[in-house]
Amino acid sequence: MRLYCTICACVKEAAILKTHPDEGFQEQANGIHGELISIFEYCEENGVDADQVRFVNILFTALQNMDNEFAVRFEETVEELMVEDFLPTHIPSNLETLDLAPPFEPHSPEDMITWMLERLTRRIKYCIENGLIERCKRNVSRRDILVAVLKVITRHPEGRPRAMLMMMDIPGVSDSD
Repeated sequence: MRLYCTICACVKEAAILKTHPDEGFQEQANGIHGELISIFEYCEENGVDADQVRFVNILFTALQNMDNEFAVRFEETVEELMVEDFLPTHIPSNLETLDLAPPFEPHSPEDMITWMLERLTRRIKYCIENGLIERCKRNVSRRDILVAVLKVITRHPEGRPRAMLMMMDIPGVSDSD
């Protein structure tokens, strides 16, 4: 999450510097902006690796050299939580006999999670491209939770009813930012 939020903050700073009166600053900021978007897209396709983190740090330093006041500060408000913290512990009796669709079929918990993951991924891209740091952080956290839930129910299918209940209880992605 930190890498994406750093990319997002750097994209926002690069966008500001693209309006600088000095054309050299504008060109450099435009190049940095393009590189940051490319790194984000690479990470989405291939996952985060040490090279991408190093490249972001180089671009971050370049932005700091252009604007001495530019800094990225994140409050550590999100703790690492276990997937179990998000799955309901008790299934109401009216849902105990819930007839779930087979895994990854329409209307299954896996299908609902996949749909939400696609929406969150589009939202993360939008946030990165527009420098919306807090929204990016929220959406990356949500996506991380859903990926973890999907992994758990794939390994332990007995958790599928709990995942379905969670999906029914959480506000829709379209209901929030």
